[in-house]
Amino acid sequence: MGTSGFEYVRWKGKWWQGKRLKKLVLFIRRSGRVTCADCGFLAYGNDEAHKVSRVLLAAEGRHGLPGGMETLQCYRSLWVNYDLTYSGHSIEGQLEEVNNRRHCEGFLRYKPGLSPGEHKQRLAKSEERKSQFKYTLLAAVLAAILALVGQTGQQWLAKVLGLSTLNTTSTRSKK
Repeated sequence: MGTSGFEYVRWKGKWWQGKRLKKLVLFIRRSGRVTCADCGFLAYGNDEAHKVSRVLLAAEGRHGLPGGMETLQCYRSLWVNYDLTYSGHSIEGQLEEVNNRRHCEGFLRYKPGLSPGEHKQRLAKSEERKSQFKYTLLAAVLAAILALVGQTGQQWLAKVLGLSTLNTTSTRSKK
């Protein structure tokens, strides 16, 4: 025990105070889990949910609620738990949905000043770049394989046929 009342634990070659270790474990446990308050698809209808609204929603209404709660939604319609649990409009349900940490396949980090539609365009461009990169990488790998196979195949064929080289241009120039 240290003087502060926390145990010290040795982990990955470092000494960690119990409090720091607990913070690290919480961070690792939460990684990959996001909230709607941090997502660019949190919207009031088709309009952006501004930073002030997001802060008030993250405070779960303790400091007041932003206006327009009846139109608050996920632009990509991914609030499945809300739709299955609540019928009609429920502020408690919306606050729970906005602040619940989860793995969301539709998450895109909020960039202030962009509407949900613009976030959707950003996501489409990002996915297009990823697929373009994959195809470019695949083409490069296939080209390298074909070049290697072509060179070794030419040598093997020359050996099997008993030819010194398969270069027909050099034999034509000797005639």
